[in-house]
Amino acid sequence: MKILYQVDIQNDFMYPKGKLPIPGAKHIIPKLVELQKHALSYNIPILGSVDRHFSDDIELKTFPPHCMNKTHGQKIIDDIHLQNTIFISDKIAEMGKFERLNYYDMIDLVKQADGGKLIFEKQYTNVFTNPHLAYIIEKMSITDVYMCGVATDICVKEAALSFMKRGITTHIIVDAIKGLGESSNALIDVYQHGAKIIKTTTAKHELE
Repeated sequence: MKILYQVDIQNDFMYPKGKLPIPGAKHIIPKLVELQKHALSYNIPILGSVDRHFSDDIELKTFPPHCMNKTHGQKIIDDIHLQNTIFISDKIAEMGKFERLNYYDMIDLVKQADGGKLIFEKQYTNVFTNPHLAYIIEKMSITDVYMCGVATDICVKEAALSFMKRGITTHIIVDAIKGLGESSNALIDVYQHGAKIIKTTTAKHELE
């Protein structure tokens, strides 16, 4: 199964007035919208990630506070908001309170997300710190992931490497990503590990 995977397309990252703005991120929004519309029209499952931070999160020692719980900045941008979006949490409160779903809960969520998307919340740069993602991709028999979003040099890169470690063919849609810093080394790294670097037109052709 092929999926479209959206990385951290949130207000705090995508706009200059956000708490941790990614340079030029707002300029890829049309591509993100185009890819999502295409995926929906061909019944391609949409998965993705969002940051959901709490005051005691370790990541906030490296980066300024961003995507804080219950803030506007933590929300997915309106342009790609879908009413039928299911958020799968990991940490749900301050001081290390965690939520764990069982197999039947997650299969039910996959069915509920038909025509919408499954979004995995995280408190670290690597989305696979949320254990539910690895379980879902195995149960969905995912073979190919097409990645877009931010930031190329951090969360996109880490997710791509983690998908490839699990034997999933990973496609980076280069005109639908942006980095917090210089991104060429990150792209070289994922390419050397086996990622395919493509553009939106190619992604749409392959996601049919």
